[in-house]
Amino acid sequence: MKPLLLHACCAPCSLEPVRLLREEGFEPTICWTNPNIQPHDEWQRRLDELRRWCADGDIELIEAGEDRERWEAGVAPLGADRARRCRSCYALRLAEACRV
Repeated sequence: MKPLLLHACCAPCSLEPVRLLREEGFEPTICWTNPNIQPHDEWQRRLDELRRWCADGDIELIEAGEDRERWEAGVAPLGADRARRCRSCYALRLAEACRV
């Protein structure tokens, strides 16, 4: 199996990609970094479910840094400009995934 780092925001969004990647000979490690998910209760619910799902599926999970201040300063001010906001948010999260 070829190792692959996969960013995920929750367990449900990971189900199909992990299945397909494994079928293609990859062994995904999931990287969690989501300072964009609010409120905190939702953030915690997603992380808890991802932890459970990864443990049940024998999938390695890396919990990367959560730079909420950087997100608040660089992404949140973009407000309703969805295209720019999403690009900035993905860039922030994927940069952290690359760092780990």
